Order: sequence, then C-alpha cells, then structure tokens
Amino acid sequence: METTPQEDCIIVAALGRLAYQFEDADELLANQAWMLAVEIADEHGLDPGDAVLQLELRNSHVNSRN
Repeated sequence: METTPQEDCIIVAALGRLAYQFEDADELLANQAWMLAVEIADEHGLDPGDAVLQLELRNSHVNSRN
C-alpha cells in the first residue's frame, strides 16, 4: 500500500507514542514500534522527531487558516 508523506508522518507519530507508552509494559512491542518509526521516517530523510515536527507544523498551518 502506498502512503503519502503526510500519512507517513502520522504513522511515525503514532508508532512513537505507542513505543513510549508501552516501554515498561511490553518492551519488545515498544522496540519494534520505535524501529518501524525510525525506518519510515528515514525513507523521507527524517528522524522520528523531525517527522512529528513536520506533522505539527502542517497542522498549525492548516489550523491558522481556519
């Protein structure tokens, strides 16, 4: 399935949140989520933090126009 860069940023943000929330409860799941987030972000030349920032910047731009 092809995804857009915007969708990938959303996926990276969700995976990052999952990794953070599950790091104590399920370390294996948290690590897998984080590694997938890194892999997807890397496809766009970003790290996961940059991908989340891109998403936040886009959302703030859209919200400021409404």
